Amino acid sequence: MRSLIVLALFGVALAAPKATQRVVGGETTTIEENRFVADMEYSTRGVYFEPSCGAALVSNNVLISVFSCYKYVLIRY
Repeated sequence: MRSLIVLALFGVALAAPKATQRVVGGETTTIEENRFVADMEYSTRGVYFEPSCGAALVSNNVLISVFSCYKYVLIRY
Protein backbone atom coordinates (compact mmCIF):
# COMPACT_ATOMS: atom_id res chain seq x y z
CA MET A 1 0.00 0.00 0.00
CA ARG A 2 2.81 2.40 0.88
CA SER A 3 4.56 1.79 -2.45
CA LEU A 4 1.31 2.51 -4.30
CA ILE A 5 1.00 5.88 -2.55
CA VAL A 6 4.63 6.75 -3.32
CA LEU A 7 4.12 5.76 -6.95
CA ALA A 8 1.00 7.91 -7.17
CA LEU A 9 2.85 10.91 -5.71
CA PHE A 10 5.65 10.53 -8.25
CA GLY A 11 3.06 10.34 -11.03
CA VAL A 12 1.44 13.56 -9.88
CA ALA A 13 4.82 15.31 -9.62
CA LEU A 14 5.85 14.23 -13.11
CA ALA A 15 2.50 15.19 -14.63
CA ALA A 16 2.64 18.80 -13.36
CA PRO A 17 3.13 21.33 -16.19
CA LYS A 18 6.48 23.08 -16.45
CA ALA A 19 6.54 26.78 -15.48
CA THR A 20 7.99 27.76 -18.88
CA GLN A 21 4.86 26.47 -20.65
CA ARG A 22 2.31 28.65 -18.82
CA VAL A 23 2.03 31.32 -21.53
CA VAL A 24 1.30 29.92 -24.97
CA GLY A 25 1.59 32.13 -28.03
CA GLY A 26 2.51 35.24 -26.03
CA GLU A 27 4.68 38.05 -27.30
CA THR A 28 7.27 40.24 -25.59
CA THR A 29 6.07 43.82 -25.26
CA THR A 30 7.29 47.20 -24.03
CA ILE A 31 5.84 49.87 -21.76
CA GLU A 32 5.37 52.13 -24.78
CA GLU A 33 3.01 49.60 -26.38
CA ASN A 34 0.89 49.07 -23.24
CA ARG A 35 0.82 52.33 -21.31
CA PHE A 36 -2.65 51.62 -19.92
CA VAL A 37 -1.81 48.34 -18.14
CA ALA A 38 -0.63 48.11 -14.51
CA ASP A 39 0.78 45.20 -12.52
CA MET A 40 -0.66 45.05 -9.01
CA GLU A 41 1.76 43.45 -6.55
CA TYR A 42 1.09 42.17 -3.04
CA SER A 43 3.36 41.49 -0.09
CA THR A 44 2.46 40.00 3.28
CA ARG A 45 5.46 41.46 5.09
CA GLY A 46 6.54 44.33 2.86
CA VAL A 47 9.76 42.62 1.81
CA TYR A 48 9.07 40.42 -1.21
CA PHE A 49 6.41 41.62 -3.63
CA GLU A 50 4.80 39.28 -6.13
CA PRO A 51 2.29 39.97 -8.92
CA SER A 52 -1.27 39.36 -7.84
CA CYS A 53 -3.48 41.03 -10.45
CA GLY A 54 -3.60 43.37 -13.36
CA ALA A 55 -5.36 46.70 -13.63
CA ALA A 56 -6.28 49.27 -16.25
CA LEU A 57 -4.80 52.75 -15.92
CA VAL A 58 -7.62 55.31 -16.19
CA SER A 59 -5.66 58.48 -15.33
CA ASN A 60 -2.37 59.43 -13.68
CA ASN A 61 -3.56 58.27 -10.26
CA VAL A 62 -6.60 56.01 -10.88
CA LEU A 63 -6.57 52.26 -11.57
CA ILE A 64 -9.51 49.93 -12.20
CA SER A 65 -9.25 46.31 -11.10
CA VAL A 66 -11.56 43.59 -9.75
CA PHE A 67 -12.56 42.94 -6.13
CA SER A 68 -11.23 39.37 -6.16
CA CYS A 69 -7.70 40.80 -6.28
CA TYR A 70 -8.15 42.46 -2.90
CA LYS A 71 -10.69 40.41 -0.96
CA TYR A 72 -8.04 38.77 1.25
CA VAL A 73 -6.26 42.08 1.86
CA LEU A 74 -9.51 43.75 2.93
CA ILE A 75 -10.37 40.95 5.35
CA ARG A 76 -6.97 41.29 7.00
CA TYR A 77 -7.28 45.02 7.64
